[in-house]
Amino acid sequence: MIDYFARMVAVVHQNDGMLDKFIGDAVMALWGVPVARSEDPILAVCAAAGMQEALQELNASRGAGRPALSMGIGIHTGPAVVGNIGSPARKDFTAVGATVNLASRIEGTTGPEDIHVSAETYNRVRHAFRGEPLEPVRLKNVEHPVPIYRILAE
Repeated sequence: MIDYFARMVAVVHQNDGMLDKFIGDAVMALWGVPVARSEDPILAVCAAAGMQEALQELNASRGAGRPALSMGIGIHTGPAVVGNIGSPARKDFTAVGATVNLASRIEGTTGPEDIHVSAETYNRVRHAFRGEPLEPVRLKNVEHPVPIYRILAE
């Protein structure tokens, strides 16, 4: 797992992202911290594509007989509360809020090798990436079905 995390974090950093935390075998990364930029959604999708490529390279290097690792990636663009969050006994620098929750739920719609993005993200990256609309999905704690897009490999 160390090699997996090292490769994923390197790709995040190469695309001007910030590692927030590891959640089990997942990587949570942020863009736009401390200052949001118009290119942040593009950088996030570039990182997602780079992470998928890095995972393929890792799988190739693991040798025959070892199961291939796979991952899906979910991205959403929007406001979040970012800072030292927690209690007096323990605080972490992290992001919370509806944007973070929706990104996590979008990730839950992915299959192996998928990159799914919200309509908010796709509208900001459509000039740089091809995507296909998927059926809007009902997500936990979201009132209406959410339109999502699968980013297509170039």
